[in-house]
Amino acid sequence: MALTIRQIIEQGMLEGSKLVAGLKGIHNPIAWVNLMEILDTPDSVQQNELLITTGYQLDEEEKHRDLIKRLADRNVSGLAIQPGYYIDKIPQYILEEAEKHAFPILELPPHLTFSAIIHTLMEEIGVSTSVATDNEVQNLFMTLLEGAIVNKQADNACDEKKYLFFVQPVFYSEAIKGAIQKGISQIKSYLLSQARERDFYFHTADEGNAVFYLVLKEDTTYQDVVFELTVHLTLISERQHMNYYVGVNSRQANGALEEAFGQCMDCIQLLERIEAKRGVCPYDNIPFFELFDRIQRNNRSILLGSQALQKLFEYDRMNDSQYVYTLRVYLSHEGNASRAAARLFIHRHTLLNRMQKITSICGLNMNDYYTRIYLSLALLVHDFFAL
Repeated sequence: MALTIRQIIEQGMLEGSKLVAGLKGIHNPIAWVNLMEILDTPDSVQQNELLITTGYQLDEEEKHRDLIKRLADRNVSGLAIQPGYYIDKIPQYILEEAEKHAFPILELPPHLTFSAIIHTLMEEIGVSTSVATDNEVQNLFMTLLEGAIVNKQADNACDEKKYLFFVQPVFYSEAIKGAIQKGISQIKSYLLSQARERDFYFHTADEGNAVFYLVLKEDTTYQDVVFELTVHLTLISERQHMNYYVGVNSRQANGALEEAFGQCMDCIQLLERIEAKRGVCPYDNIPFFELFDRIQRNNRSILLGSQALQKLFEYDRMNDSQYVYTLRVYLSHEGNASRAAARLFIHRHTLLNRMQKITSICGLNMNDYYTRIYLSLALLVHDFFAL
């Protein structure tokens, strides 16, 4: 039997929580938990998900007046709000809309951490984001080995460094198998566009997992591919409501394929352990992601406090522009205007004009080293944790 809002309250699963509106919806089933501290993409929340938030800017009624209706129309299970960080109490208009639409609102006490809330609820739901079973992994590896070695695809480049990408949907069920395959197909199309001709091999498994083994084009860098694939995963999540983990590793010509494959699995397990919603984890960057996890857990305001970055997101949404993407590329190239412009296929002066516009919107000095670090971390939190 599915977990319900009523069970959370009656069984005291989240100590100190209380139902403050939407009593008629307490029997709504909960199949998943979605954390969104900034409620900027409510249409990415899926049916039967319980949405958890601190209610950042929720006191701005003009901005969120239709929030409850939009969530109810998507058959979202309910909304759990934790006042104390950014709002003193749940706004009255939220409570009134919740009653109108029979949409349950839970008020969470400030002492509960989001990590504890998610662990508790996911255990009750009985759904795991765990990686594939040993048998599934072994079968996928053997298929990869046969394709890459016996058929001489990708492995025929003796002197090149080869890259292994292991892709796994965060949640798999037969009901959404078609949607999962669509996302995998988009990931495949992107990686194929970055691979050298004939040096590309892939295989997909019934459980939605996929492996890609390739040599990159001469004018394509590994760092650019990892960065752009991260952006692709974010867009797939926001537009198609599907999330994926990707573990990446490189393999020298004489390196063991089995070892590289196992290290990709280590990356997937790390993404699961830090409770990322989606993301790309290169094996060489595991120490950074472990540190990054500690930072975001201990200071959840990394992105929330960045009102300047929020202004840029909102400007792009209102004007159908791509200033956030321009900023991403600029930051990923360490503020080097020439290299960023080349990656964006624009003139350097065009990039500098865009950066001036971004500065005028955000009010931040992009030449400042610490500002660039701060914005880079804020964007990572957005991409990996959907905050």
